[in-house]
Amino acid sequence: MILDLEMFIPDHHVARVIDEMIEAI
Repeated sequence: MILDLEMFIPDHHVARVIDEMIEAI
């Protein structure tokens, strides 16, 4: 799913979203 997100969202934004997801966990 992450790869698909990268296609729609800039890499720097994806990295930020992933960080937020990790914090949520």
